[in-house]
Amino acid sequence: MTPQDRMTSSPRNIASEYMCSTTAPVRLANATAARAPATSVQQAAAAAKRKAFLDELGCSDASNQPDCLRDLPAQRILDAAHISWDLIKARGLGWTPTIDGVVLPDQWLTLFRQGKINKMPTMIGHTGYEGGLFIAIRENAEGAPITASFAEDVIKGFFGALTPKVMSTYPEAAFASPGDQLARVITDALFAAGLTRDRAALATQTPVYGYETCDPDAPPSHVQPLRSKLGCAHDSDLPLLFQWDDFTGEVPSLTEEELALSKILGRYWGNFAASGDPNAPGLPIWPQQTADAAPIQMLAPAHDGGVRTLSAEEYAHEHHLELWMAVP
Repeated sequence: MTPQDRMTSSPRNIASEYMCSTTAPVRLANATAARAPATSVQQAAAAAKRKAFLDELGCSDASNQPDCLRDLPAQRILDAAHISWDLIKARGLGWTPTIDGVVLPDQWLTLFRQGKINKMPTMIGHTGYEGGLFIAIRENAEGAPITASFAEDVIKGFFGALTPKVMSTYPEAAFASPGDQLARVITDALFAAGLTRDRAALATQTPVYGYETCDPDAPPSHVQPLRSKLGCAHDSDLPLLFQWDDFTGEVPSLTEEELALSKILGRYWGNFAASGDPNAPGLPIWPQQTADAAPIQMLAPAHDGGVRTLSAEEYAHEHHLELWMAVP
């Protein structure tokens, strides 16, 4: 197997690209993948957005567009994209792939199932409390905790007629706050369920290793939460994986347990980059997903259960997949 024959896959932001960037290409998979090719209206909207973006940058001339864009400072390009990370207020990402039938021929889950992909070993997973980051961003922007009525309005906006079932599955009384309730719904519906579908499809085509990371006391990443605790939110594993503080650029202050977990993460990711298999002597065995079993490697500090393997049933129970996998 050559270094080009492996990939990691994650619902996280572009920082994930550096997991194996020195030896292998990285394919990013988002749990909220589109479910069907874009309509002509959606394609037209994407084209209009692209035009406005290029016009703002002064790179509308197709004859020299690549050179024009390459000559610009990265910050200017980012500014022209007008990206907001307040995804709850925006009701999703501002920039997403457009399935045009040419560059992207179909929704990637369909392509996975059809085997129309580069078949390479895949590592794919998420953090245990993905939604926590987006709650913190919204609360910081609002200057107040998320209310019960706001949480229910967001759930209605995302899930429509399914809302009563969602609210009964995630009753407000079972959570520390409405923000915690909404974070759990986001984590399960938009990450755990989506990646479960992706893993199942990919496992029929290529070796797959599924994981979930959760350090409930991880150093904060992206934002300093003013109200709700981040916990093992979106990207909370990056300070451990790279031993890098998101705010200072220095080595983060880690506990002995976190440092031990950091070393395990580094060895798993390094082994995978080198061989397409995260396993090696001295590490807890990380089983591969098969057609008959879909284990998940839980990557947690010792006081929170440690590194261990969850069965598909345990993982499904944790993330209420009986509800989300029934959604078409």
